[in-house]
Amino acid sequence: MRKTYLNIPQHEMDALARCLFPHIQAFYESEEGKLAFEAWKREQEARAER
Repeated sequence: MRKTYLNIPQHEMDALARCLFPHIQAFYESEEGKLAFEAWKREQEARAER
């Protein structure tokens, strides 16, 4: 059984990902999520320019 560096079994990480993914996907498909992502991208671009 493969474990992460936190000693969490991979099957537990996979189960958590399966639970969270639909919620994360729904957020980024929402208007709020799109605005948040655009703000994040602008911040990343500003950091890259420094």
